[in-house]
Amino acid sequence: MLAGIPASWGNDGAVDASFDHEEATEVLPEHFRVDGDMSLFGLVVAGDSMTPAYPEGARVICSAKHWQDHGFCEGFAYVIRFTDGDTTLKRVSNVDDGDAINLVADNPEHGSRRVRHGEVDTAALVRGKYTVEALPELRG
Repeated sequence: MLAGIPASWGNDGAVDASFDHEEATEVLPEHFRVDGDMSLFGLVVAGDSMTPAYPEGARVICSAKHWQDHGFCEGFAYVIRFTDGDTTLKRVSNVDDGDAINLVADNPEHGSRRVRHGEVDTAALVRGKYTVEALPELRG
């Protein structure tokens, strides 16, 4: 079973489960794989704030290792868990702007949010996406 990761604010930011590294590497297209990255996992996008890049229902493959090794990179999308337990999928901007970052929605109907680094518990770079149609064995 795949978990949903809220892309929109206020969509009950709890994630119950995800698919783990072994499951992710079994179904991942070769170009998404990163040798030796045991932190890979996948989630299902819920909400429309990251449309069109990550529409509702898209499966995303994430790497916590990249964030742990490099921190946030300007313009990239991340799954972020906050210290209060909420989670979201957003694009990061203003990385070099002191102790806070902007979390930006791709969908212009949704606003951005500025968060302090201290509010971020953990994050994972979105390495790629795919649809159920491309990998039908993940249906359900």
